[in-house]
Amino acid sequence: MMPLWMLSCRETVNQEEELPSRTFRPIKFTREIIDNTVKFTWVPLKDVTYVLEISRDSMEFKRDLMAFSFENANQVTMDDLWSGERYSARIKAINNNTAIPESEYAYTSNTNPTFVMPSTGIFLPVTSSDIGIDQVVVKWNTDKPVDRISVMTGGVEVKSVSLSEEDKAAEQKTITGLASETAYIFQIYSGVIRRGQISASTLMRAKSVEITDKDVILVVGRSKVMNATVLPADAFNKAVVWSSDNVSVVDIDSLTGKVTAISEGLATITVTTVDGGHKASCIVKAINGVNLLINGGFETTFTAPVENWIYVPWDWFVGYYSSPGDQSRYNNAEIARNTGDILDPTRITFFKDVAQGTNVLRFNNNRLGGVYQLVSVIPGHEYMLRADIAFCKNSANEISQMESVKILYPDGSKFYEAKVPTFVYTIFNIGLPAGQTFQPQGGIVEVTGRFTVPEGVSQIRFQLDQRTAVGGANNQTPRTYIDNCELFEIPNF
Repeated sequence: MMPLWMLSCRETVNQEEELPSRTFRPIKFTREIIDNTVKFTWVPLKDVTYVLEISRDSMEFKRDLMAFSFENANQVTMDDLWSGERYSARIKAINNNTAIPESEYAYTSNTNPTFVMPSTGIFLPVTSSDIGIDQVVVKWNTDKPVDRISVMTGGVEVKSVSLSEEDKAAEQKTITGLASETAYIFQIYSGVIRRGQISASTLMRAKSVEITDKDVILVVGRSKVMNATVLPADAFNKAVVWSSDNVSVVDIDSLTGKVTAISEGLATITVTTVDGGHKASCIVKAINGVNLLINGGFETTFTAPVENWIYVPWDWFVGYYSSPGDQSRYNNAEIARNTGDILDPTRITFFKDVAQGTNVLRFNNNRLGGVYQLVSVIPGHEYMLRADIAFCKNSANEISQMESVKILYPDGSKFYEAKVPTFVYTIFNIGLPAGQTFQPQGGIVEVTGRFTVPEGVSQIRFQLDQRTAVGGANNQTPRTYIDNCELFEIPNF
């Protein structure tokens, strides 16, 4: 069978052969982009040379025009193209018989005759662990040569980083000296050929720090963990270092912020951010505190009445509260052992790590009552109070009605209240008690407060009380435990 371009409609002996007017265009010319390469394929013809032209523009075939010749081939893969750039490609066939004109150009049969090389190219994705405040680690994966990385922001190159042999072998480079909170574009090159491009933004710097605790007062021998807030909230490095200007009065753990009162006096506590060295300070006062409450830990006796404490009468509830509670459930507060050997030990032992000694004060669930103690004070002087309170509920509808630790005038009228902080109940890690379907839950809070005694007042009433909740059995109060009640005078120095 004769070649296509040699066919004619009839044969004539000694008649001069008729040549085709033009070489056929390559057919089914397509492309496929794979990672940072592009593969061109076509259906081959015999006795022709193919010329593939590629330019870095849109069908103009002018900018960076490249031409490649191939014989007896039906595909070629190109990998020296710029990432993130638009390219145009076309192919033509040149007949080996010079008497036959070359073909017209064929363009890829894909939907769009032009194509854009992937922006990332040989770069691997940048992860959160690769990004810092002033640096970014860029990584790549290629067996092709690369020699530098261009760093751009706002369309301007701000840094050109040469790659050492070690960088090339490791296939990664830490780009340092960057500005924080800035979007960058990183481009990797081999000579003038851009092989990859990737974007990343540096992280937020710490701009300020605040101490959460203000005007702290500690009794000598006691400790407290200070808290600081680094701003803005999304700052990358929130590490801080703590210090005291008078460690003989108040010492502090530089890493944890735990302060310990050593002796009476004042100390300035300073917190400093590791990033940027921003500072904040507060005063901690250490006092030789003497608890003005007698039997504030409820240890002296286990029998009613509670020694050194006075029961709150029912008339006081009626006069103080608009909803005083259920009088039929009025029941004086009582002492409970903290040893876990009586009174549903699974309900009380969760408080044992906070409670001190053997006993605690208890209000039974859905019972109201209270105790108070009269204390002599100095008019115009400042005092501080604290108490540890635990709640244990045995059903889902129990709601605490112990709203505060009260400082009252001797007649029981309102003077100052230290509110019970909001807390979240935690389910006990115990089995269900016999006959119950509700898993018992509990929570512990520390109630603190400071107040100044009004002029003319020489005695106050430190009171603990609980009401029953409205709704009876359908809306009960939890069992309540109290321990470590304290009242200190704050010296003025």
